[in-house]
Amino acid sequence: MRKWIVPPAFLLFALFVFSWDGETWRPMSRQEILARAVQMIDQPWSPNKIVRAWNKATKFDPGVIYHGMVYTTNVSHESGLGARAQNNWEEFAHGIARLPGDYSGYPFNDVWINTYGNHCSGFLSICWGLPALNLCDDIHADANGPQTFSFPLGPVGGAAGAPLLPGDALNYGDAHCFLFGRKLDDNTIESLEQTPQMAQRKAWFYSSLALYQPIRRKDLLESDNPIPHLTSLSPAKVTGGGAGFTLTISGSDFVPNSIVRWNGNNRTTTYISGSELQAAIPASDIAAGGEFQATVVNPAPGGGISSAVVFPVSTLTMVSSPASATVNAGQSATYTIQLTPQFGSFDSSASFTCTGLPRGCTASFSPASIIPGAAVASTALTLTTKSSQSTALGATAGPASFVPLVSGLLFFFLALLLWSRFRKSISGRPFHRRLAAGTLVCLIGLLTGCSAGGDGNNPPTSGTPPGTYQITVQGNSGSLAVSTTLTLVVK
Repeated sequence: MRKWIVPPAFLLFALFVFSWDGETWRPMSRQEILARAVQMIDQPWSPNKIVRAWNKATKFDPGVIYHGMVYTTNVSHESGLGARAQNNWEEFAHGIARLPGDYSGYPFNDVWINTYGNHCSGFLSICWGLPALNLCDDIHADANGPQTFSFPLGPVGGAAGAPLLPGDALNYGDAHCFLFGRKLDDNTIESLEQTPQMAQRKAWFYSSLALYQPIRRKDLLESDNPIPHLTSLSPAKVTGGGAGFTLTISGSDFVPNSIVRWNGNNRTTTYISGSELQAAIPASDIAAGGEFQATVVNPAPGGGISSAVVFPVSTLTMVSSPASATVNAGQSATYTIQLTPQFGSFDSSASFTCTGLPRGCTASFSPASIIPGAAVASTALTLTTKSSQSTALGATAGPASFVPLVSGLLFFFLALLLWSRFRKSISGRPFHRRLAAGTLVCLIGLLTGCSAGGDGNNPPTSGTPPGTYQITVQGNSGSLAVSTTLTLVVK
């Protein structure tokens, strides 16, 4: 077996940092358990030197901000650095900012001593405040044996029917374990766990937990949750019709399973601390303007609902001036379309469309789009009608009417030529001359009619017909739409 020499400076530094070796067993509240987990998942950190995770493949660079402790395997008994040592958050944060050099671990007796971090059972051991690191098989053996630190809430595969509460755990033999965070829906739960590459929250389907056993820490302080207090929201307002956003809720007495409600409906909530929550507000919640109420709910035991803070979502109202205009066909009518912000400043662009236009009528807006802001804004709408007379003339002057006109003239001159020759052969016969003359007149009339009438397949279109028309003007900004109706009278 190869022998390795560990640099003394590293050994001393590692002895200082890899120092979590358990705690004095004592009663703990669920809030304390969850607060430890959230800290190891959400607190930011940045290394001063290059750090690599357990498999050496994932690299963490100096000066970059990360969230979630690095996943590592336990340190070997043979390393001389302590049996199965792990880092709690304070040790990790201290050591990761004071690394002696860039490295990815030092080999010792063919075992890689990994850098600062944790693994799944170390994470659970620290959150539960166990007297020493318990690996997954240790946790399983205790829960199903002496029950010194935990006891089962059901059999293996029984997570769906177990009375799991935040801070309980699910353990899979000697393979994996994690804290139960909350139930997301009838099929899914959220975990708090240390897993490659970093500590994180994960969604688990109950169907994926067939090999996991639900367990609970002993000596829990089952205190009542406080009533939450909400003081402010950030952002304080948004413009209607925009994209979904993250709402930051500030206050006090929040707990890890607090829920933010938007107008009485639960929204996906992330616990940051006892004074801060974040909620995901989808675009559908701000598709229309208004004043919406944000509240926070702490679940039982105890708990309750906070007072509401109003969250304005700005919208617009639209009116036309004048509401009605009268023109002759071929003339234009101009309207002023006014947009007035409601529930605060409207800071997004709105564009315009028209529906219900009569035949031959066109619409134009100037400007084509506007950002109202906090004041009334307007655009000029021009409706242009078409004259029937100008349409008819345009229809007969095109190339299609030119061909039959030329053909008619050719036939006319050919008829005159034939008449001049035929005339000599019927001289002295008055009846025949009159018959021939009548025939020539009919032929000329027929040819002239053909040349004037075109081919009969493309009749000319008319202009804007007289009538009273109700036209809808719509303003659009993202998913937000407002409208007004105006009248156009065409004579």
